[in-house]
Amino acid sequence: MRQLSLLFLAVVILVVCGAQPQASWTVEYDTQHYHVQARIPREKADELGNFMELVFKVYTALMNIKEAPANKFPLQIYADRNDYVNVGKAPPGSGAYYLPSEKRLVGYYDPKSMYSFFAHEGMHQFVDVAQPNFNDVAFKATWYSEGIADCIGNCEVINKKLYMCRKNGYIASIRLPVIQKAIAMNKHVPLAQFFALNKQQYYANPALCYSQGWSLCHFFMTYPKVEESSKQIPNGKYRLFLAYFHELLLSGENLAGATAAAMLKGNDDGPKPTKKELDASGITAASATKLKSLDGGKMPSIGDLEKEWKEYIVNFNKPPPEKEKKPSEAKPAQGK
Repeated sequence: MRQLSLLFLAVVILVVCGAQPQASWTVEYDTQHYHVQARIPREKADELGNFMELVFKVYTALMNIKEAPANKFPLQIYADRNDYVNVGKAPPGSGAYYLPSEKRLVGYYDPKSMYSFFAHEGMHQFVDVAQPNFNDVAFKATWYSEGIADCIGNCEVINKKLYMCRKNGYIASIRLPVIQKAIAMNKHVPLAQFFALNKQQYYANPALCYSQGWSLCHFFMTYPKVEESSKQIPNGKYRLFLAYFHELLLSGENLAGATAAAMLKGNDDGPKPTKKELDASGITAASATKLKSLDGGKMPSIGDLEKEWKEYIVNFNKPPPEKEKKPSEAKPAQGK
């Protein structure tokens, strides 16, 4: 339960955490994209600073940012949880947080959890700076902004490259039991309702909503696979749904229209929608015309999509079934 609270209460900080006390920093230096202030030795600070540079490359690729912002991203690292709470005055339940008013990413050194926390909150920092209109997206579609940040936080570094949406990631280990139990007890939020949740409704039930948001974004990114081990950013069957949904919201479309239109183009091998169908989704004529020319086709119905997602999550951590051998592959019985 303590682990769950660490990943949920960063939201609270944006409301209750005002100007930060002036801390005495042990080290202060710049990486390529971050201005690091830390209350730990340089070699420990480098562990996180170097990691964030790996994450930064995935941020830019995932969000299709051609040119990184010129200013350094503020990154502050406290020595440990006690230092973070007592000196940094952060609420005790948080693991890390992003403060939009000062563009600061703040957390503490913990070799087990810090990578997931900083990668998640760093996603909020990155899109706020690189795509200022994304604040509107996050307000309209909290399930997406929090879910995709969880997918980044649920990462693994292999040969100095960061891979997102990992099957055995730290965040998956926390979120998966919650959403599997909710599905088993029929306590999950039906997808049609979940897509429409506003920010207040989402944060009112954080344990369930964060877990469902992570599971849904992971599903869209990787389905039908559980992970794509060779790709830093998965390219699942429904990844286009998230890509188009993001762009539609960023261009100012409302939540209902963006959802309906992305459902018509989010399947990489689905049947093509007509312009009439796209127009009927509620998006502008310009968006409908642009979307019609892009790749992708119709998603399953919302009911069928929910069935696919539920089956996928229920079987997420189960070993794949053994392949049945053909008669020609079976070894003949050995006689005495």
